[in-house]
Amino acid sequence: IVRALNKAGVKDAGVKWPNEIYWQNKKLAGILLEMRGELSGPSAVVIGVGLNLSMPPDVKNIDQPWVDLETILGLKIDRNEFTSFVINALFDVLNEIPDEQHKLLDEWQEMDVLKGQNIEVTFADKIITGKAMGINHDGALRVSHEGNEILCHSGEVSIRRG
Repeated sequence: IVRALNKAGVKDAGVKWPNEIYWQNKKLAGILLEMRGELSGPSAVVIGVGLNLSMPPDVKNIDQPWVDLETILGLKIDRNEFTSFVINALFDVLNEIPDEQHKLLDEWQEMDVLKGQNIEVTFADKIITGKAMGINHDGALRVSHEGNEILCHSGEVSIRRG
C-alpha cells in the first residue's frame, strides 16, 4: 500500500504494526487479512484494504488523528486509477514473498513508524509498555520491556506520548 501511495505522490507514509498506514502521525489506511483453508491443505488469503481517499471535513466520530489522500495530495483522486495502483502494488509484493522475503522485511523496517517509539501494547488480559524495536523475521513486533525482549504476535499498539 505504501508503494502505491509513493507512486501516487505521497511521501513519508509508513506502517504501524500490524496493519495500518500512517502519514505524519495520522491514520491513512488499514489492512485486514483473512485466511481460509485447511491446516495441511490448500489455503487462500483475502486482503481487505480501507483507505481514506476523500473524507468530509466535518467528521466528528473518529477517535484518532486521521488524514485522507485528497488532503495530502491537494487534488481529486480518481478512485479507479488509485485502485489499480493498489492492486498492482499488492501483486508485486505477493509475487516477491517466496523469493524476496528478506527484502520485504528490510523495506518494512525502513517504513516502520513505531521503531524507537515508547509504546503500549494491549492484549486481552494485560498491557505492557516498552520501546518498539521493529519486527522479527516472522513479523512479530519486538518490544523492549523491563530489560527483556518481548515478541508480540497480536495486540493493539499505541504510541505513548510524553
